[in-house]
Amino acid sequence: MRQDYRIRFLVASVVAAAVLSGGLVYQLRLPFPGWWPLATLVFVASLLESLNTQLRLAAKGSTSFIIHMSAALLFGGWWAVLVAAVSTFVGEIARANTPIKIVFNISQRILAVSLASLAYQGLGGSLPPAYIDGVVT
Repeated sequence: MRQDYRIRFLVASVVAAAVLSGGLVYQLRLPFPGWWPLATLVFVASLLESLNTQLRLAAKGSTSFIIHMSAALLFGGWWAVLVAAVSTFVGEIARANTPIKIVFNISQRILAVSLASLAYQGLGGSLPPAYIDGVVT
């Protein structure tokens, strides 16, 4: 099998897993938090996404996952997935990545955020957490 087909198979697998996990968090979604909170988190995550952190071996990283996890705790997995997807898309477009990289990076962020949210809830966590429930709602 050629390298190109293996890469496409990997990307397709991650996309399929992201769709499945995204569907699961959609079933558990919390009420719509409003445009202002979502837009604020998307803006901050996009800003962090564009400000790359220099890593070893000429790699670059992002600290936007902090906002993605915050969105999951505040608004639930589904809304966090939307924040992660939109902010990652903005960052990928700003870096002018190839379409296959854009699809892979957005899908892996969706997969990571949705699985983290599902794991948190599966281990007994409530969304939003009890200590901020009165503040958020």
